[in-house]
Amino acid sequence: MRVLIVNNSQGEPDLLCRAIKFLGFTVDSARSGAEAIQCHLRQRHDLVMLCMNLPDYDICSTAQAIRQLERTEPGFTPSLLCGLVTISDAVMRENCLKNGMDSCVMEPRSSLEAIELLQSLRKDRRRIRRRSHLYGKR
Repeated sequence: MRVLIVNNSQGEPDLLCRAIKFLGFTVDSARSGAEAIQCHLRQRHDLVMLCMNLPDYDICSTAQAIRQLERTEPGFTPSLLCGLVTISDAVMRENCLKNGMDSCVMEPRSSLEAIELLQSLRKDRRRIRRRSHLYGKR
């Protein structure tokens, strides 16, 4: 599984990167929404994890751009998009889901939390692959 982490801070991406590598996944990182879109265009990712603190686009705009890319580029299938938030906010969660994300969860604070999150998202990815044939590309 190839994972893209989009976050402009130093702490959380390192934690997530270690957990992703521990599980045997490939990890790429981007520090902005624009960089994430370009990175995803160059190398298709199974999972894109978007953190709230992007310097250029908000996570919802970035998710919308990635979904648009998946609809228009030949051979792209839907990635699992996960918004990582720092506070539990029902409005933010609803906004993330409405703008093309599959999930919106709290940022992990420990390696164990990160591994548990990635394992649950891997299960979500399998579920999404099974249902993606029902509606084609998003």
